[in-house]
Amino acid sequence: MIAAGNGGDWPHVSDFDSDSEDDSPSYFAGDMIPQRYAEPDNELIVVGGVYADGVMVGFSTQPGLTLPGGGWIQDLEDPLAPPGARLGSVDIYAQAEGVACFGIGGAIVAEVGTSFSSPIVVSHLSNCCSSRIAR
Repeated sequence: MIAAGNGGDWPHVSDFDSDSEDDSPSYFAGDMIPQRYAEPDNELIVVGGVYADGVMVGFSTQPGLTLPGGGWIQDLEDPLAPPGARLGSVDIYAQAEGVACFGIGGAIVAEVGTSFSSPIVVSHLSNCCSSRIAR
């Protein structure tokens, strides 16, 4: 299990340049390893981010691929898709903004990012699996 990443449509989230006018994604799942190898039928689970109400956060990285020379695709049927391209996938979503975490000194702080979504999914899966084993 791995976080999808925070390369969605925040303006240049990778460098946190909040003054940028560009609202195109900074990167896609197909641009990163191991996310690019995630597919609906394999064991790699990629976790994207949502708000507490279930609406997708804009910074959650989506399946797709940045093209050499500029531009991007999100569909392998796109005529610009290079041979053998991989777009990656996002399999499940969990809260990625306002996630309660322990901070310095044990204070509870609200964190942001898909790195905080993945542990939520892992904890639910492990709780589900452990309760089945305990029966």
